[in-house]
Amino acid sequence: MPGLGYTSFLGYVAETVWGTRVTPATKFLAMVPRGDGLFGDSPLLKSAGINEVSTHRTRKVHPGARNAGGQIEFEVPWEGAELLFKHAFGKVATTGTNPYTHVFTISPPDWLDLVGLSLEAKTDYLVNSTTGAGAWAAGLNSFWYEGSVITFVEFSLSKDGFLLCSMGVASEDEIQATSSTGTPSASPLCNFYNDGTGSGVFWNATQAVVTDFRVRLDLGLDVARRGIASRLIKKPVPGGRIAVTGSFKAEFEGVTHFDDFRAATARSLYLRLVGPTAATQDIKIEIPVAIITPRAKAVVDNEGIIYADLPFEGFWDGTNREIKMTLINAVATF
Repeated sequence: MPGLGYTSFLGYVAETVWGTRVTPATKFLAMVPRGDGLFGDSPLLKSAGINEVSTHRTRKVHPGARNAGGQIEFEVPWEGAELLFKHAFGKVATTGTNPYTHVFTISPPDWLDLVGLSLEAKTDYLVNSTTGAGAWAAGLNSFWYEGSVITFVEFSLSKDGFLLCSMGVASEDEIQATSSTGTPSASPLCNFYNDGTGSGVFWNATQAVVTDFRVRLDLGLDVARRGIASRLIKKPVPGGRIAVTGSFKAEFEGVTHFDDFRAATARSLYLRLVGPTAATQDIKIEIPVAIITPRAKAVVDNEGIIYADLPFEGFWDGTNREIKMTLINAVATF
């Protein structure tokens, strides 16, 4: 009998030693369909020599370097994903007393001080072959990703859905081990719940009628730090340019966005979501300096409302980094 997947989850916890697995205790999230994109492989090294009669296979083929990681995707809860955000941005500053305000900002030095994460992708319980079909027992049901770092983070939201978060993951190694005991966060999910206190997408402080929004932070990591004498990677480090990109789909209400594109005008851009309990549930994703990039043009493809897909890039103005996220909730520490 196959596993069914209805008890699967993603567990995560900070490590104290790079690549040394730690078992999650309290931090678990439910994945969306196909949200567990983590994997591990080991390419085969094959000899270039000409095959000979009766040559042993072991002289011709050998396991190569280990690769592990991939991508995860989940619907963002008001509480429960804070540690992942910290490892995606690099730095968090927390103030207040219930509610707490967490401000996540890009900070390569702080990111380097973070050791890494242990990720647990739990599949399900497996059939216990010693007691017969239909008997379920705990076993080697989880795939663990040791020494994991976040390589990118992307937030996306549509008018009919919850706030989605995708993260790229580079890991030192993948192993299979016994599952931990955990329950995904029961916190409500972030969406366009608008109680009149400011949810929406704002371009230069003016709210736009937006149906889809996406923003992505790429950390520019060198994830292939591997040398002779080890099949495993070393901890990735920043090796390229940090990039913030995204797009939003808005109703075409004039040529304002087109004019901004033509003049390369810098504007502030942010997405804000306010939860059912406004005082304790608030999330704001800001791009302080956003510039619309080419193809910022309205497209008429049918009768009815005209929409424009507006791609943008985020920049650092010398004081504010390319993106920051402010989360208000009842979580004190993580």
